[in-house]
Amino acid sequence: MSETKYHFKREGNHFNLSSPVQERPSTPVYPKPVKHSIWSRIGSFFGILFSGIMMIFGFLLATPFFILGVLWNWIISFIGLSIFWLLACAVYRVFTNNNNFELEPFNNTSLSILLIISLIVAIMATIGRIRE
Repeated sequence: MSETKYHFKREGNHFNLSSPVQERPSTPVYPKPVKHSIWSRIGSFFGILFSGIMMIFGFLLATPFFILGVLWNWIISFIGLSIFWLLACAVYRVFTNNNNFELEPFNNTSLSILLIISLIVAIMATIGRIRE
């Protein structure tokens, strides 16, 4: 057995009981086609063009600051890694107790490796600082 639901509708000072069966419109309702004028299309074109120009201008403005930030972080990280490398070489010399050879902590290979590692660290630090 199905239950019939009724709705109370207020009309003035009294309520009317309405049945759930409502008449459906005999003709389907279609949305009206929207006509875009030529001015609307021109405005949309210039809006997209202006948005693209502003995005390019923003990148051009932000790029030098990003590069300067990377260079600053590269110098700082290279100095820090160099101090660490110098201390690591000194600790290695103390623990091995090998005084027969001269331990030169900075040669061409170690400087190249320190520069590459400090560049990678600088780029990561700059991106991390931008995301803050």
